[in-house]
Amino acid sequence: MIETAPAVLVTFNAVFRRLRDAAWSDPTVESAEELSQAVTSCRRVLKAIADRVYPPTTQESATGNKLDDQRYRNRIREFIKSVSQSKPMGDVYQKMVEGLYDRFVALDGLANKGVHASVALNDAELCAIQTYIMAGELLRLARRPLETDS
Repeated sequence: MIETAPAVLVTFNAVFRRLRDAAWSDPTVESAEELSQAVTSCRRVLKAIADRVYPPTTQESATGNKLDDQRYRNRIREFIKSVSQSKPMGDVYQKMVEGLYDRFVALDGLANKGVHASVALNDAELCAIQTYIMAGELLRLARRPLETDS
């Protein structure tokens, strides 16, 4: 059973503080730095989740993808593959797991935007909310893969 992820919780607290600071700031003051920090922290959460559910390794995947520390997307893909192959799932659950990697990549791309460009408050809020949901889904799958009666 996977342990809780206290470092992720601390990072989420930082994300939501930054979003609050940006939302409550004086409209004449630029809040791009707070938003960039919030979105960058979301990216750190995604990597921390990948580290938790599929730690880095020097081995490669069956398809030859590296699974080292920097390639956390590859590790998420391997984790999702292992979950979906380890237990029989109903069609609905199978589709949810299949789409998880695509959602992870899209969310990571949005989080990466905060590193390189200014981000609007709505984008930063969407990134934070979706990161929270994604973290919960991945941690739940790591704890207990989905099972059905079918």
